[in-house]
Amino acid sequence: MKKTSIGIAVIAGLIFCTTIFIGCRSHGSQRGLAFGLDYISEILDLTAAQESHLAQIKDEIQAKMDLVHKDKKAMHALLKEQLGSDRMDTAVVKDLVAGHRERMNQVIDLAVDRLILFHNKLSPDQKAKLIKKIEKFEAWHNKEW
Repeated sequence: MKKTSIGIAVIAGLIFCTTIFIGCRSHGSQRGLAFGLDYISEILDLTAAQESHLAQIKDEIQAKMDLVHKDKKAMHALLKEQLGSDRMDTAVVKDLVAGHRERMNQVIDLAVDRLILFHNKLSPDQKAKLIKKIEKFEAWHNKEW
């Protein structure tokens, strides 16, 4: 049971981190996100239905991230205004940062919820492949050079 729970957490974490990391890139290009999803699809040999579900998740998260990026641009304009003033207003700056943090938390919550649903659609073989990939990744990246 413990191994299954750890496996589920690792799978959800890997997919979540890949989606968020690639989705948060500020250049706005979809190439990185597409690469990450293609990589996950290839590793796990996803079925057409699973790929479709993953694409829906990506679209939903990407739409939310586009709103966050739009809000971030507005936040930058207000921060520039504050930096240009004689005296910065601490409350305004903290409110801007808190608002951005809240929007990011909403994206993270959405991603976790959707990716747990996606995990439920994976076969035991796909889950095992993902665990092997994570173990290989950990072995490679935890080396002492």
